[in-house]
Amino acid sequence: LNIYNSYTINYFNDLYLTISPELMISDIEKLNLKYLSNTIFFLYGKIKLMSMKHCLITGLQNCIQCGKCDHQISLKDAFDNLYPVKSDKKLNYIYNYRNKNYIDEIDVLKKWGVKNFRIDLLDETYDESIKILEQLKNKLD
Repeated sequence: LNIYNSYTINYFNDLYLTISPELMISDIEKLNLKYLSNTIFFLYGKIKLMSMKHCLITGLQNCIQCGKCDHQISLKDAFDNLYPVKSDKKLNYIYNYRNKNYIDEIDVLKKWGVKNFRIDLLDETYDESIKILEQLKNKLD
């Protein structure tokens, strides 16, 4: 469950809830800190912006393998930002072009009671992934 406010945290306080990755650190501080130990915080990764059944490849390349392929493409906006499009053979997902990175904020989040963190490695290379995990490990120690 993706949460945006303290009312949701209070109502579902016995469940593990994901704090909305759309919230800023300053917004999280305003949540009811009493229940943040049962929350999961999206610490690093690209945010999924949209899920859709329509396959973008079919319209572009007359692909007849819909549902059987795992094409990886990107959509480019007017500012030349590339939004990754990933497929799981059933749905297509459009992700934000940049990573959200709150690894440097772990100490503040832990002080507020957040104990569970999530990272999503979508298109990072092996070396980038190792660097991110090492940074995370150093902050958690």
